[in-house]
Amino acid sequence: MISRSNPRFRSAARQTARWSIALVVLVSAFASIASVSTAEIITTSQARVASAEFLATAAAPPSIGAICLIDTGVDQTPDTSRVVARISAWDDTVGDTSPTRHGTLVAALLSAPRNDWGMVGIWPSGRIVSIRANASGDEFTVDSYYAGLQRCDSVAGYYGINTILLALGSQATPTEEEATALRERLANARAHGLNVVVAAGNNGGGPLETPAQLPGALSVGGSGADGARCAISAIGAALQAPGCGVDAIDPASGGPASFQGTTASAAVAAAAVSALRSYRPDLSPDAADQLLLSTATPTPAGPLLNVAAAFRAAGLASIVDSSPPLGTPPPTSSPPDDGRRDLAPKSRLPRPKARVRRVPGHPRRLGVRLRNLPRRAVAELSVSDRKRRARARRLRTIARKRVRDRATQIPVPLRRAVRVTIRYRDPSGARLTSRPFVVRVGAASGRAR
Repeated sequence: MISRSNPRFRSAARQTARWSIALVVLVSAFASIASVSTAEIITTSQARVASAEFLATAAAPPSIGAICLIDTGVDQTPDTSRVVARISAWDDTVGDTSPTRHGTLVAALLSAPRNDWGMVGIWPSGRIVSIRANASGDEFTVDSYYAGLQRCDSVAGYYGINTILLALGSQATPTEEEATALRERLANARAHGLNVVVAAGNNGGGPLETPAQLPGALSVGGSGADGARCAISAIGAALQAPGCGVDAIDPASGGPASFQGTTASAAVAAAAVSALRSYRPDLSPDAADQLLLSTATPTPAGPLLNVAAAFRAAGLASIVDSSPPLGTPPPTSSPPDDGRRDLAPKSRLPRPKARVRRVPGHPRRLGVRLRNLPRRAVAELSVSDRKRRARARRLRTIARKRVRDRATQIPVPLRRAVRVTIRYRDPSGARLTSRPFVVRVGAASGRAR
């Protein structure tokens, strides 16, 4: 694993301290589009160019895959309500730490809902897991990419992630050791069933930036409505998507804004591939990429993303044809179930009933059997003991684990008595976390208290 303290990467970090965000221009509505009202942007130019208008009103699939957004964090706004988890690769700060609020903008481009605020994203039904991986401000290092990819991979099963989005790039050339580490991370993600979509970079006709040039990444460049390459975009991308003249918002106020950059291009492609794999969960990452590439529209800049054509080629023509026009008012009924709600909102999960004991012959391993784990809930196990030398004898956590199975084992580094706390949690947030179940475990089986 690469870490910021790893001496192999200290010299490279000194040489390339700043890794540029793929966002270049975000102009206030009052400066560039002063005549436009502050009403919600319903039909975006990028949706029209990519033939993706139908996704804004398409009926949600039974199970909605999530996009893992590796960026600068996401702030809570009306247009980021589809963010189901906010995680930091480094510390406890999960909000947007970028002065441009880059991650917050990308989340809106992906899945902003119809709510009379800001804009409507490419796929409003999509779900987003935000991973804040920047060191500070708009700075990204090799460690940032590596840690973000690793974090996405580790929580993919928990949140149902099917696509990773890196809407940023760097003009710095990584060392061979750094490139090898990133290649391994990308290969692991693909092997675990994840598509990885990466912005080509904003270098005005230069080569693909890091990590878009690495194998395993679907590189996306920027094109205009006329099919010409955006002047700001790198060349050599596998796929083109709208990247100039893009409809966006001021992340703080929700007012309309003008935007250009391969950030938007990668966001459009990531929303498309995540939606495609949600309606067709049997598709592999390679098959999903191939559908996008084989159905793209030929243009002078390269193959331009055509989302409707990809859906038709995947046997999903009914989704394209049955979607109501974008001007249709949003439904007043409850939103479609995303496959993760099975109780009324904000009902409390039951208190766990469990049996916990040392595994025979393995004194440093606890066996846990959960008797009442609800469907689609996750059990959080925490093992702690008291610090022997601490004056207040404070508890310290020595092991944690999250499971979906009723029977599991958890290793513990101590042979002496420990305390085990178990809670049930709903990943979708529709139900309240259960009250804790606490048991003290010694050399023999424990007893609840």
